Amino acid sequence: MTILMLGQQLELGYYRAAFLQSHGFHVIFPENKSAALAAIQAGGFDAAIISYTLPEETAKEFVGMIKQLDKDCPVVAITQKRWNGEGFEHDETVLDVDRPPALLEALIRIEKRRQGQSQIRRVK
Repeated sequence: MTILMLGQQLELGYYRAAFLQSHGFHVIFPENKSAALAAIQAGGFDAAIISYTLPEETAKEFVGMIKQLDKDCPVVAITQKRWNGEGFEHDETVLDVDRPPALLEALIRIEKRRQGQSQIRRVK
């Protein structure tokens, strides 16, 4: 499963990406907004992770673009007290304090839900 992970703190993003990769996920982690926009437009991912480290308007913009490409693309919101992810549609919520294992659990739940479909749909 290929994951598009969007956030602003590079060190934290690299840590999360390495954790998910060690559990068999392929992670696309753009390092800036223009790279993120290009990655969204390029497609090729099965689910997206949106971090609270993004400004809320940027997060809404990214999710809007993703849903425009594939309205069924699962979105995981990593949240913290200052931002709760309610400003956009998402399928799973993970609290930042729960660390990467909670993120892994959310992605596994998404995979299990999608196993009922004939094939995991990749954003084109």
